[in-house]
Amino acid sequence: MPPDMLTAAHHHLSIEPAAATPSRRRLKLWEIEAGYHCSIVGTCLTPSTARQVVRRARVQLEPGAQDYHLHSLLVSGAAQSGVLGRLIAKSLDQSFGGSVRRVGATTGEAELAALWDELCGKGEIAAGYWAFMSHAHVP
Repeated sequence: MPPDMLTAAHHHLSIEPAAATPSRRRLKLWEIEAGYHCSIVGTCLTPSTARQVVRRARVQLEPGAQDYHLHSLLVSGAAQSGVLGRLIAKSLDQSFGGSVRRVGATTGEAELAALWDELCGKGEIAAGYWAFMSHAHVP
């Protein structure tokens, strides 16, 4: 086998098992596809928690700003690794840590689907949504 093909074959073999085993890594909020930030912020942050995150980030909203403006600010912040994005993620992890750990410990699509159904059945949709969206191993 020519040296180039041997190297390519070796690379292929060494990459294949890693690709077959999903990563247990948690995704940073800003690593999640941007199209999901709106639903994560809207589903997982209560209005009072959202305002608390903005206060902690020391972001000034205009007096009388509507909840929509707050939501838009948080969605924009979620896409970046800055103070606002980090505070949103920290708040979500603190609020939903139990579900995050359960999703992290669950393997297999059938088991993940059963866990999702369980969380939804208990009304823990926000917790489940954040936990599922923030784990790289979830298909």
